[in-house]
Amino acid sequence: MANRQGVDLAPSHSLAALLHDAMTGWGYNTHDLENQIRAQSIRLRNLAGEALAHYLLQLRGALSALRRGLPEPTRENPFPPKEQLQEIAEWERHIRDLEDLRVSLEGQAMPTRDIVWRQKGEHLALLDRLRAVDLEIFTVLLAPDDDVAKQLRGLLHKRELLLRDYIAWG
Repeated sequence: MANRQGVDLAPSHSLAALLHDAMTGWGYNTHDLENQIRAQSIRLRNLAGEALAHYLLQLRGALSALRRGLPEPTRENPFPPKEQLQEIAEWERHIRDLEDLRVSLEGQAMPTRDIVWRQKGEHLALLDRLRAVDLEIFTVLLAPDDDVAKQLRGLLHKRELLLRDYIAWG
């Protein structure tokens, strides 16, 4: 169907069919074990990202309270105590570090279901190992402590190594 200027408004039949399949979910098998593992892994990382965002919100609230606790400058003492400023700077560094880790967590690669990945063999085992690491990440973020950044960095590195080794293996 063309408009008044003679431009086609509807996409070609093959493009429309592809778009229809993508929108209706045809071609995605929810019963396939690979798809289930991939979906669980993505869900775990999304939940971990939400948990980390909530933890960061709490840290920002505590940092705000620390800033409010700084004494007002006076003529005799115009600058806040250096110890308090150093503590605030440490908190800010910790928060920035966790924000960077959150971005890294949300941007982690997940092997797709295409012929290139499937030719490498052990595809299902890789997905299962990635899901296990994602579960570890989520578990660490259920009860974050002072070491959470170090633990997250180690687990994200472990996940990246799994992918690199798998790619290099093929």
